[in-house]
Amino acid sequence: LLTYPVIFIGFRDGILDQFMIPIEKQTNGNLNIITIILVGIITFLAVWISDLSVVNAVGGGTLGTMIVFVFPTLMFGSAIKDSYTEATL
Repeated sequence: LLTYPVIFIGFRDGILDQFMIPIEKQTNGNLNIITIILVGIITFLAVWISDLSVVNAVGGGTLGTMIVFVFPTLMFGSAIKDSYTEATL
């Protein structure tokens, strides 16, 4: 209960970054409106989804796919980024 605001602020800031909302428009009034909307959406989903096993299965499947396919690709790309040279024929 006491850590919920800390987690929620990170979630709200991530949403603001995803929608590329500039800092100038992130006033207290706008942040309050966005907070109310997000809490409403989260509450609606909490009431609507009664079986959390589906949420866990989707989250676990997504994380498993990322660990097996996405993360190694990103690490390899980052490792060879500086050593990449053009191929000569």
